[in-house]
Amino acid sequence: MVADRSRSWVLLVFAAFRGPDDTPADLPGCVWVRLGTRDYSDGISDQSLSQEETSMGKTVHNPPTLCRPFGIFSNAVLAGQGRTCFISGQVAIDAEGRLVGKGDIRLQTRQVLHNILAALKPVGGTLEDIACVNVFLVNMEHLKAVHEVRAEFWSADYPASTLVQVAGLVHPDYLIEINATAVIS
Repeated sequence: MVADRSRSWVLLVFAAFRGPDDTPADLPGCVWVRLGTRDYSDGISDQSLSQEETSMGKTVHNPPTLCRPFGIFSNAVLAGQGRTCFISGQVAIDAEGRLVGKGDIRLQTRQVLHNILAALKPVGGTLEDIACVNVFLVNMEHLKAVHEVRAEFWSADYPASTLVQVAGLVHPDYLIEINATAVIS
C-alpha cells in the first residue's frame, strides 16, 4: 500500500475540509499546512497488523493494571488506520457566536459537544471516532455534571481524556472548553 500524498492536508484551527477539486477548501482566517505522510511502498500487509489495528478507527483499553476510569473516559485509545482530525477547543457558542447556557455547565457542555459534532460531520466523522479529548473547566465542582452530560453522548468506548481546572477561558462567561482528536475510518 502506498500513501496518497495528495490528501495529506491538515487545517490548523478547526478541521480538514476539501474543496471540489480535492484540494484544501479556502476558508477565511484558516491556515493550511501540508504534512508528510508515511510511505509503505516497501510493503506492509494487513496480515502484519493486529485485528485491533485493522478494525474501526479506534480501540479502547482499560487494562487491569490501571485504576478503572471513574468517569466518561478510557485509560488509553489505540487509533487505527484512518484520517486524523484535530478539532480546536470548542466553547459554548452557537453558529452565530452567541453564548449558550450562561452560568449553566450542563447546557454549556452539551453545546460544546454539539459543536464538536458539527466539526466532525463535514469530514465524515462522529463522536465514536474521537480518540482523545482535553477538557478545561473553570470550576472543578462542575465535574459530576460534565460527566453526566458526556454520558448522553458516549455510552461505551469512551475517548482517552485529560481534564484540568483553569483560572479562566477566553471569555469570563465560558465555563468549559473541549478540544478533540478523531481518527476517521
